[in-house]
Amino acid sequence: MENDLQQGEEEEQKQLIDKKELTQESSSSSSSSDSSDSSCSESDVEEAASSRSSKRKRHPTETQQQANKQSRTHSEMSSEGHAAPSGDCVFCCDDLTEENYVEYRAVPDGPWLKSIYCQPCLETHFIQGQWQKYLDSIAAADCAAALRRVLSAPPPINVKDAGLPCKDNGYNEEVQSFWFSSDKQVHSAKLVGSLEGEARDKFWSEKQAFLTATELQEELAKAEAAKEKEKEKEKEGK
Repeated sequence: MENDLQQGEEEEQKQLIDKKELTQESSSSSSSSDSSDSSCSESDVEEAASSRSSKRKRHPTETQQQANKQSRTHSEMSSEGHAAPSGDCVFCCDDLTEENYVEYRAVPDGPWLKSIYCQPCLETHFIQGQWQKYLDSIAAADCAAALRRVLSAPPPINVKDAGLPCKDNGYNEEVQSFWFSSDKQVHSAKLVGSLEGEARDKFWSEKQAFLTATELQEELAKAEAAKEKEKEKEKEGK
């Protein structure tokens, strides 16, 4: 009887030990699984963070490139831009509008400057008429002094006017080109009939020779007039 009780107690202890071992194994397996899941989760987080960091690093570069592109575009627009028409033409007093507004350049490839004259006045009185006016001034000079004033500078090639200042531009203070708002095109500032090259040099030499001859003629005339006065004084003295 006592043997049977002892055997029963030993079996119960065995069962308890087996349960503890099973519980420990289950706990160990669960812990290992949680650790693996945690490891995967941390890896995913690190990868996502790295991706976001990479995107953040690229973003400023792309923004700077876009800013540089916009800056270049703005610069190109500024260098080729034209002002809006305003005011009126000081020659005819017409309003300056998109149909008659003009800008000019004092030097090639220089900035565009506002013209105080409208397109019709520039074309009629300057581009088409200024060379002929220059020739008329030479013909109308009635003395060496007047001729000297007209020939104080070489013959004009392009439009030249105090209202279109081109001071010290290296081109005899002449306008280099015009921009017409009416057709959005660049136009030559050359006077109709003006000379260039050898023809201009020849014309200038001839006019300088004419000026020299005029001055000499006036000096001779003055000398002759002085002689006549001397003769008159001699007659009166007698």
